[in-house]
Amino acid sequence: ETDFSDIAWQNKLVIATVGLPARGKSYIAHKLVNFLCWSGIESEIFNAGKTRRELFGCKSKANFFATGQNEEMREKIAFMTLDRGLEYLIRGGEVIILDATNSMEKRRRGVLRRCEEVSPHLNVVFVEVICNSEAVLMNNMAVK
Repeated sequence: ETDFSDIAWQNKLVIATVGLPARGKSYIAHKLVNFLCWSGIESEIFNAGKTRRELFGCKSKANFFATGQNEEMREKIAFMTLDRGLEYLIRGGEVIILDATNSMEKRRRGVLRRCEEVSPHLNVVFVEVICNSEAVLMNNMAVK
């Protein structure tokens, strides 16, 4: 007897950005989702920063992101954001972009584990964004 319960998951994709702040992860996420939607693929961005602002208001103090500060809360926010995206896939979406730093290997393993819990057939791709241009970085930080 064939099990068809996971066939739809083979056609779904989680794209998770990886990179330091102000490197262009959100810019690339928006370009990707625009192209995917234009191509007729149900896609949406799930941004950890947006989730954080919904929980704590518009401005978080810089020390929120300091090493050793609020790490447990940052993890909760990242996985809350991922879970929102996975719900979107369950409701019929085809591709989600998890727009977060995901710079630590532990976080990336956690993302993979959470996706495998939903379905071992769910496709996951990590896209690392590297930008070392000081001019671009300064501009990106000024915009934030």
